[in-house]
Amino acid sequence: MALEKKYKKEIGRILDVIATTDDAAFIEIFMTEKLKVDQKDVKRIIDLCRRKIRLAADFDAEEALGRGLTRLNLLYEKCVKVQDFKTALGVQKELNKLQAIYQKRKEEEEPTIRAEIVDETGEKVREILESIKPDGIPANAPLTELAKAIVRRQMEIEKCQLLATKRPSYALENGK
Repeated sequence: MALEKKYKKEIGRILDVIATTDDAAFIEIFMTEKLKVDQKDVKRIIDLCRRKIRLAADFDAEEALGRGLTRLNLLYEKCVKVQDFKTALGVQKELNKLQAIYQKRKEEEEPTIRAEIVDETGEKVREILESIKPDGIPANAPLTELAKAIVRRQMEIEKCQLLATKRPSYALENGK
């Protein structure tokens, strides 16, 4: 603890160096010549920094994943609200990646068989979007148009649900 107080400013820079190189001689030279650390303290500071790195790596993966998904969901909602569909699509891709990582971890823990295969042309995606597309959208509309229409419809549904909870007569007045 006294060592940590004595070299408080230097420890951050030492952590950076240890994180970027495994060259023990370089680390020691950097500490003694550049940061003016006493030779007798070098080994103890390196051990302290490595403990800090191990503590940083010891995190709750489920909580970190949940925090990431929550942040991305909020960002997605904001993008859709301002009708920035290009960014919303990018956010959705990141959400899908995170969820795929989570799913892969779950499958490794509990192996299951997945039967659904999506072909390279995106026909499975088109099939899914076609099945939930709103009325008035042509059958062969581009995937982006299908996705936008579905997002708009979902936003309308959520708006109606929100308004209906605040003012129950709204749903009856608007036939929702």
